[in-house]
Amino acid sequence: MFNYYDKINILIIPTDACNMNCIYCYHEAHFNDRCKMTDDTLKHIMKIAIPNYKDVHFIWHGGEPLIMGIDFFEKALYYEKKYNTNSCNVTNGMQTNLTLLNLDMVDFLIKNKFSIGSSYDGIDNEITRGNSDKILIGRRLLNSSGGICGNIMVVSGKNVDTLIESYEFFKKEKISYKMNSYVKTDSSNISNELSMNVEYYSDKMIELYKYWLHDTKCNIYVNPFISIIKHIFWGYKKFCNQNSCLGKWLGIRYDGTITNCNRFFHPKYLYGNVHQYNNIREAFDSQGFNNVLSDAVERRNKCKTCQIYDYCNGGCNNVAMFETGMNNNGGFSCLSKIKLYTYIKKSINEIIANDFNEIRKKYNPTVVKIIRRKLID
Repeated sequence: MFNYYDKINILIIPTDACNMNCIYCYHEAHFNDRCKMTDDTLKHIMKIAIPNYKDVHFIWHGGEPLIMGIDFFEKALYYEKKYNTNSCNVTNGMQTNLTLLNLDMVDFLIKNKFSIGSSYDGIDNEITRGNSDKILIGRRLLNSSGGICGNIMVVSGKNVDTLIESYEFFKKEKISYKMNSYVKTDSSNISNELSMNVEYYSDKMIELYKYWLHDTKCNIYVNPFISIIKHIFWGYKKFCNQNSCLGKWLGIRYDGTITNCNRFFHPKYLYGNVHQYNNIREAFDSQGFNNVLSDAVERRNKCKTCQIYDYCNGGCNNVAMFETGMNNNGGFSCLSKIKLYTYIKKSINEIIANDFNEIRKKYNPTVVKIIRRKLID
């Protein structure tokens, strides 16, 4: 029996359908079905999840979740309340491409306190995602109504050479963002074009870091730079790929299939289907979960001597599955993180040794703020 937690994060994919065709989409590579979640499946998820936890955070994902329409999400909130029999703290988030937003949907999301995330790939967004104008219009509509939207930039072979130019774009638009490197999930021609040499990618990220570090006019947050610096000082770990997600996260597809998160997993790692359970915790007793757990533990045991193990905790299970196999390390993301982290650590330790008045004049205001806090501690 796995050691359960009082909080669960559940990524729900109500449909694989999407009105866009991002060239790096893992859904497009592995899922062809365009069906939608039925009322029966939606209701059953709420019935077996909410009464069995103190804290449940639903993240509506896809495909594109807004294809489901506002009626679907009104029904989801109705079931959240109906099955909340034990004063569970239920919250909602959504990862959307923003292109289908209208005023009614914006009002609904803000009124019901949905946290919103999206993706935009900087000045090369039209190459990798398309619909750039529609995405930015949706973001501005959300912001003008008081909503806040996080942003992920996928760094790939299509935009790795323009990281500084994209940073300047995000500054102009006042969009804070987090960079994730592209993960190759198949052997198609486009996947080969998107893939990067680990040394080249690492050098480009370090180049951007140095530019960002010395930008005294910076007005946005940029990760993973900030999260690395905070980890160097305080052991800060914010993102799911820095912590063990097992037992804390679940992904549920439109047909009720359960996985570790919203991404594609090989069949041996599936946790069954919601319709076979009366309590969502039972998914953690499945053979699929045990397969993920044993392979992840094997990989992390190999990682424990690594100099940045405390920072990444062995990394993302899904990324490892595609790069080296879930029970191994040493893939692209692993090697690139080591190089970036060790470079930033060296540079920050050199900076903090200087007089604070000089630091204040020369470096990014966010870095200055973090260093000031560290000096006060």
